[in-house]
Amino acid sequence: MRERILRLRAELLKMDCDAFLVTNPVKVRYLTGFNSNESSFCLVTQQGLYLVVHKIYGEQATLEAGDTEILTVDRPQDEISKIRELFKPYRKVCFENDLSYIEYRLLRERRAKEDFFPVTGDSRGLLMKIGLVDIISAVKDDGEIQKIQKAVEITEKVLKDHVLPKVRPGVTEKNLAAEVSYWGSKLGAEGVVFDNTVLFGKRSSMPHGEVSNNRLQEGDIVQFDLSHSVDGLLSDVSRVFILGEPTEKQSKIYNLVLTAQEAAIKAARPGIKCKDLDKIARDIIKNGGYDIPHALGHGLGISMDTFPGVGSEDETELMPGHVITIEPGIYIPGWGGIRIEDVIVITEDGCRNLNKFPKDLTVIPISEKNKTYDKKDETYNPVKGRPFTVRAFD
Repeated sequence: MRERILRLRAELLKMDCDAFLVTNPVKVRYLTGFNSNESSFCLVTQQGLYLVVHKIYGEQATLEAGDTEILTVDRPQDEISKIRELFKPYRKVCFENDLSYIEYRLLRERRAKEDFFPVTGDSRGLLMKIGLVDIISAVKDDGEIQKIQKAVEITEKVLKDHVLPKVRPGVTEKNLAAEVSYWGSKLGAEGVVFDNTVLFGKRSSMPHGEVSNNRLQEGDIVQFDLSHSVDGLLSDVSRVFILGEPTEKQSKIYNLVLTAQEAAIKAARPGIKCKDLDKIARDIIKNGGYDIPHALGHGLGISMDTFPGVGSEDETELMPGHVITIEPGIYIPGWGGIRIEDVIVITEDGCRNLNKFPKDLTVIPISEKNKTYDKKDETYNPVKGRPFTVRAFD
């Protein structure tokens, strides 16, 4: 934790900020170690690190945030007043961009009223600094990378050993999504921190669709977008399966997405701009007659979709320690969608893929009774000669 605070303080000096306020529970945990989804306030100065919590969290905060000065309040609404007191000695306070509007208004109004932080008249003020903790946390150390690797391993084990064996006609999206969360917890992941996505058939055309009671049918695309957390660090893995024999169009689009993804992973290295990495995959998809309706990927760590953006307008140059996703996808309303996603870490001379789960087009066969699975059999995709695999998950 200390190294993180030192890096943050160095950035505050550059910005001429005397103190920095953080209210997002995920970022409070990153800076202090205190793990709670409830309201809490963290104030970082050049001399101190303060954590304001309701008194019922006092013991937990003491155990988890050892290097932090912990201040407790009797009522949740008193947290603003306590933070207001901490503000008094400082000329300029910055805050992370997830401070709520209500909290911001209360802080500004009470400042003006008590005349210790006038809204106008001098250089004092409460200033937003967009995503500073996101930027600080973007470059991971070896310990953080190991935790992300562990989270990826849990996700892949859950998928292989506990979810795919239950993929059969009639199962619902909600049922499989529940299995993902349950088995993740059984294998050591933290509680639900991400809405795992399981979409069948035509519904897979929604990149961020909500799971439903939609039942799986023969010939459906089965799209997974899954995540688990280990000590506050996340995995993010997308895989696609076909229940029964794939159509020519399913095979063709799958192979196009996979080719684009593999090309981007191969090109990922220190110094490449995120927008250039995005372009590599996007051009392949466009040359195949389709488009990617979202960024190629995103930064991954203490939260989803964090810095850097890995999109078509992101000028960020990747550097060793950046952990990002590579997830091109094609989505056709009324037909379905296919997205393949891996987590990579940028190394000194390229990148390392943290995923081990196979990416060949995997078919889940159906027996005559639709209750058991055929034995494993290798066959070949007639489209472009690319192989796909028929696997039995039992």
